[in-house]
Amino acid sequence: PPRSTPLYSSAASDVYKRQPIYYDDNPVKINLTNKLKEMVDRRSELSPYPIERIEVPFDDGKTISCLLHLLPDRRKAPCIIYVPGMDQTKEYFPKVMNNLAINRGMHVISMDGPGQGNSNIQKIRAVGDNYERAGAAVMTYLQGREEIDSDKIGIYGVSMGSYWSLRLASYDHRAAAIASGVVTNKCNGGSGNTSINDAPSGLAIKYQKFAGSPNICLLYTSDSPDE
Repeated sequence: PPRSTPLYSSAASDVYKRQPIYYDDNPVKINLTNKLKEMVDRRSELSPYPIERIEVPFDDGKTISCLLHLLPDRRKAPCIIYVPGMDQTKEYFPKVMNNLAINRGMHVISMDGPGQGNSNIQKIRAVGDNYERAGAAVMTYLQGREEIDSDKIGIYGVSMGSYWSLRLASYDHRAAAIASGVVTNKCNGGSGNTSINDAPSGLAIKYQKFAGSPNICLLYTSDSPDE
């Protein structure tokens, strides 16, 4: 690939890390989001394999924005749905210069689920079963693509995405496999749990914005295998 490909990847990462501090229709947030799209599109043009922007229809004319990373020969193969963490967006994973799925003969699609990335801009909130329904819509889309083996669609989630990925797999049984890392598994009501008001301020504010509510239970990551 051209030598400038990793430079655009670095630029996209730099913009991505700055945009979560602003929310919804804040003009700075919108400007950073547009700049992120520009850097990602330039990176995609130079990528050693095809990358497509996908808009999956959702509620009220809104869409779930995705990036679909395809094998270079576009052959029919398994596909992984990447479910980002709370402070991630679809641009975070996979890395174009070392795509873990492509390296293993699989396509991968990363999604901006409710509360994340472009869903945040559209005010698609992470409430109720929105994340499960959004993931199911992405799965339905993938099953209509000739490059995707519809019987071999997996789900991969990390951090807060580990929680949403498990919910998605329990909601939509079409997934052939699921892998969740850095498990997020707690909510109010049990030993050691925390409320949104007790959580670190940045994390609490982010989840409130995801849900569109100042009063909501915060799930958090536990390092203890017993919790």
